[in-house]
This record gives sequence, C-alpha cells and structure tokens, in this order.
Amino acid sequence: MRLFFVCTGNVCRSPMAEALAQKHPGVEARSGGVGAAFGAPMSEGARRALAAAGLALPHHQSQEPSAEHLAWADWVLAMTQSHKEELVSRFPWARDWVLTLGEWAGSKEDVEDPIGSTDQVYAATMAHIDRLIEKGLASQGPGPRYGSAAGADHAGYLLKDRLLSQLPAPVLDVGTHDPSSVDYPIYAEAVAALVGQGRAGVGLLVCGTGIGMSIAANKLMGVRAAAVSDVSSAHLARAHNDANVICLGERLIGPVVAEDALREFLATAFEGGRHSRRLEEIRALEDASGHGP
Repeated sequence: MRLFFVCTGNVCRSPMAEALAQKHPGVEARSGGVGAAFGAPMSEGARRALAAAGLALPHHQSQEPSAEHLAWADWVLAMTQSHKEELVSRFPWARDWVLTLGEWAGSKEDVEDPIGSTDQVYAATMAHIDRLIEKGLASQGPGPRYGSAAGADHAGYLLKDRLLSQLPAPVLDVGTHDPSSVDYPIYAEAVAALVGQGRAGVGLLVCGTGIGMSIAANKLMGVRAAAVSDVSSAHLARAHNDANVICLGERLIGPVVAEDALREFLATAFEGGRHSRRLEEIRALEDASGHGP
C-alpha cells in the first residue's frame, strides 16, 4: 500500500508518519507539507522521537505535494481537516482518496502540531500517529483505481464530455466542465499523473488543437501522450508508440472523427518488436532527467 502523509511544513508530523508507516511490510510511504519550503530537514524534536523508537528518516527534505504524489498514493492522509481541505482545493480530482489520518483510522481526530514543544510532546504526537496508522492499516484496503481519466480546457470540454461514455470504466473526469477560460496544463498534469502513476489505465485530453495538452502531459514520468488527428494516427500512436494518453483538438476535428479515433486508439494493441527497443530508449531519457514523484 502506498501512503502519502501531509502536514504544514513537512518537518515533524508527516515525516514521523512516513517513518512509522514504513516499518510495516508492504507499505511504501512519502510525505509533504501544504506550506513546505523545499529542502528543509526534519525538526530535531521529530528526529529524537523517531530515534528513541529505533527509527530514522536520514535523507528527509521537505516538499510540497504534487499531482504525481497524489496520483501515486493509495491514500493521501492529512494531519488535520484544514490540511485536507487545502489539498482538495488544489487537487479536486483526488478528493475520493484524500482523508485525514483520523478519518482513515475510523475517527475524527486531528493530529496537533508539536513544533517547538518538548520531547515529551513529540513522543506523544508520534504515539498518536502510530496508533492511527495501525488502525487504518487494519481496516483499509487499496484506494480507488480507474479504467481511464479525462480532462479538457474551455476549448475542449464539449468534445471531452461527448467522449466520456466511450472510455473504459470507471472514468475519472478531472474537468473542466464549462466555457470559462482555464489553463490547459492544470488538466494535462492531472490526467498525466493519474496515468503515469498507474491510477488510471488510459487518458483522454482535449483542448483546441490537442498540441498543448500533449506537450504538457509528456512532461510527466511514464506518460506517452499523442496528439491524434484521425483514425490512422490513433492506430499508429498505440501500435508503434504504446501511447497511453490520447490528445484531441476540438477546433480541428469533428466529433465523429474524434469518436472513431478514440475507438481505434482503445482497440489497438502495442505491436512490440522493434518498437519495444525504442520505448526503452524513451524510458532511458526519462530516467536521465531524474524527475518523478
């Protein structure tokens, strides 16, 4: 199970939770803070509390949560209700797996901030977190998974809405839902993170041309987003490039062509063979870039 813990500065509660969760077999844990400054070490109080329990997180550096973090995690676990609300306001598409740690454990308890307190307060806070993690792991299974994820900006939402019924279910629609002007990279990032981290099997992105969406989506690890204009390009994107996100332009192609292209994209299998070697070369480029959640 993958758990992502969130507090304010990512220097005490969430890194303590990360270290505590990782002592359980089969659990991967990471952490962030909604107000974190990048690169800060764990607080000394948190470090001493972990050390007293025989635990450590020696290479911890504070960070803010990203779309890739939220897509990666089975559950995103906030220390307080206010942290949860902030996360949902930033990443509304993740609301179904963002909970407070207390909610995940079956209660409404918040975990209060021990920053600046005594070692005894830190130890008590860590014991509180440990108890909630134990309860949650005993009662919760993996978080939700989706057959597909879809997103669009104001220039593509009508076509996106028309195509939703063709996508593998269940579908997570990240928006947008009306003609109000929005920035397409926000929606490209959400869909690409969901597909790249394996939370959704395939992605659909629609803007005016499909080009901006494909450029933005391809910045995320594990994503191969193809701007498609017809059935032939949809077929080749899957057969030769193993594309996992299809990008369409509402202003360039009609709805019938878009439906046919999407249908072909979903029905076509990757051919492998010589194309597998080229995909490995693409993965090597990703690895060399060093980015990811």
